[in-house]
Amino acid sequence: MAPCAASGTTLTVSINQVPTINAGANIPSCGLNPVNITGATATPADTYAWTTTGDGSFDDPSLLNPVYSPGSNDFTNGSVVLTLNASNNGCNGNPDTRSINFNNEVIVNAGADDASCVTEVYSFAIGQATMQYGTNPRWTIISGSGTLSGPTSLTPTYTPAAAMPEQL
Repeated sequence: MAPCAASGTTLTVSINQVPTINAGANIPSCGLNPVNITGATATPADTYAWTTTGDGSFDDPSLLNPVYSPGSNDFTNGSVVLTLNASNNGCNGNPDTRSINFNNEVIVNAGADDASCVTEVYSFAIGQATMQYGTNPRWTIISGSGTLSGPTSLTPTYTPAAAMPEQL
């Protein structure tokens, strides 16, 4: 009788890289407007998962660059932390975070329309123009060629240049 022949099998083991994850830079945002999450990277990766510490939501948390809709508590707290997780063929990378920092939307009111004689300098009264949640007001002349003194003040002075209607 002849000796038995040896049999063999082959096993292939794939070694997968762990993703390098970068959630991106922090984002300033005004009000409760949806925020496009851009600039995130995870390579190599085949799945993504975003989570939040807040009460907002993602349009699709499995996208690398989704849209985040802030919740009212996110805004009340002043910021929210978003975490990006990613994997490559089951190998999980180290999660990375970024914050959205919320600011109040600037509210400005130039005051009620008014009239002045062409030969008179027009000065805004204190309280006529208002600004909330902002600094550095900036007045510009819409039409006309007069001069504006104090254009970064809530009480500028306008001097008409000629006998024609002008608007601030």
